Amino acid sequence: MQNFDSNGNSSETLGKVLEGDATVSEEGATVSEEGGSGGFPGKTVIIPLYSLIFLLSVVGNLLVIFTLAKNRRMVTVTNVFLLNLVS
Repeated sequence: MQNFDSNGNSSETLGKVLEGDATVSEEGATVSEEGGSGGFPGKTVIIPLYSLIFLLSVVGNLLVIFTLAKNRRMVTVTNVFLLNLVS
């Protein structure tokens, strides 16, 4: 049994709209025959972007840890708190 909204679109069509395989107009949702993502680059951009952000975060946190470990005058209450946050 399919569920339909007020425009007569099924929940399956809604899923395709959310995935980018369908478009919505005033007449309702239409499913593209190409099966493409509708121009959104998706995984080809998102995964490398998140990987880059993760890598930069790890490197930045390691630099903070290294700085606080090597410079004894940097050991203050605030910096120890920062050290606990990055580790």
